[in-house]
Amino acid sequence: MAITINGSGTITGVSAGGLPDGSITNDDLATGISASKLTGTLPAIDGSALTNLPGGGKVLQVVTTLYATQAGTSSTSFTATGLEVNITPSATTSKILVMVTCGFEGSGNHIFTIYRDSTNLGNNWGWGYHSGAANVFGMNCLDSPSTTSQVTYTLYQRNNNGSEGRICPNGAVSTIIAMEIDGS
Repeated sequence: MAITINGSGTITGVSAGGLPDGSITNDDLATGISASKLTGTLPAIDGSALTNLPGGGKVLQVVTTLYATQAGTSSTSFTATGLEVNITPSATTSKILVMVTCGFEGSGNHIFTIYRDSTNLGNNWGWGYHSGAANVFGMNCLDSPSTTSQVTYTLYQRNNNGSEGRICPNGAVSTIIAMEIDGS
């Protein structure tokens, strides 16, 4: 028999040896049961039967790659920099938040973007700098890969004016992070 608590505070379905009379009062039901009334060994709770719980937004996993290899290009086509991270989503509804923090040195107008495998995610970030000094930039991208297979996120770079630009100048460490977010 199921244990039922109705709107007036009446409990039915408790077998003999269950709760002694007066253990839980209507006031307890209205305000919450105090810890002093919970004694002994409590049963394990199985949440598999819970329904109508809010979903989404939970961080399911985080994968990070640190990269310190100087990589440069003067190509006007997008070229992989070598800064990449692999992640295997646990559900097709998951979202992946990709975050890049990167050291850069160069002159001219450089464009960066993030690729998922061979797909440009189109979040181009422009960098127009002419002094040649080393700098740091960051960029983010929220992706919905719709797969439970491993995906690779890679920072790509191109140059609009043909002069070379380099990530990780002088061994500076750059970072790419992939964070799986529950999208349900």
